[in-house]
Amino acid sequence: MANGFITLENGEVFFTRWTGYDLIMEIAAKESEILGDYELTAWLKTLFPNENEEKTNTVFWNSKGELVTRCTDLRGLTKNNRQKFWTALSNGSEKLLRQGKEYSPLNPERLVELMTLHSTTGDDITIEMETETALIINGATIDKIGPGW
Repeated sequence: MANGFITLENGEVFFTRWTGYDLIMEIAAKESEILGDYELTAWLKTLFPNENEEKTNTVFWNSKGELVTRCTDLRGLTKNNRQKFWTALSNGSEKLLRQGKEYSPLNPERLVELMTLHSTTGDDITIEMETETALIINGATIDKIGPGW
């Protein structure tokens, strides 16, 4: 049963089990750090539990006592951060396909599926309106997330 959700630029939703979501975000964080983007890396690491936080199905309580859901709408990132996110995942996807479980326990098919979905969506987002904390895109209110706003 899917309980991890990533909304892509066109509003399409990639869904997976919570373990897959955590591993995808972990790969994005790992590769973002290698690329030297420490701000994005730090933010990505808030999206999945660390070794001291309880791992549960759909949500988890982080070390700050905040409830974290496994639902990330990438449209809320700055365009620059979306591009960095996809670069990091692309790098991670190549490593996962080459190294397999030595790199990550994620089933490579899940990341390939996400990357294929992304390759068909593009990054053209028309922002109809913007507030300090949100964007209006295709009539939907999207919270601004991540660094750089």
